[in-house]
Amino acid sequence: MIPPDWPKLGLGISGPHATRFVSEKDTVRLVHAAIEMGVTLFDTGPMYGAGEAERRLGAALKGVPRDKAFVVTKVRTFMPDGSFCPPFAAQLRESLMRLGLREVDAVLLHGPRIEDVSHGWRGDVRGAKVSGVIRYGGVCARD
Repeated sequence: MIPPDWPKLGLGISGPHATRFVSEKDTVRLVHAAIEMGVTLFDTGPMYGAGEAERRLGAALKGVPRDKAFVVTKVRTFMPDGSFCPPFAAQLRESLMRLGLREVDAVLLHGPRIEDVSHGWRGDVRGAKVSGVIRYGGVCARD
């Protein structure tokens, strides 16, 4: 169930916004135009250009009143190459730094199978919520 205060229209700042094919200036213009048209939800994640999409969204949101942007990012639950996955708190801290924010509205556990969402991950999400770093937590699962 979608929380009642979640915006109904969003924009993903993902892959192309982390490449040379879309300039940072164009990403900033796109975000500002979206806000002017009433878009308030912005979804991104550290897996898009090794954090470049998050950094660009953060640059676009500088000076934008915080209540005008509902920001969603992601935390990896596995690495595609099987290498070590950094802890939840470290990943979230790095995302917040790239975004230039003290908190995000929501964080999604990115890509686990439902049976792989351990109590540890759920505890990490709860802890971030209690500490005020996130308002909502969720899962964008592979299954």
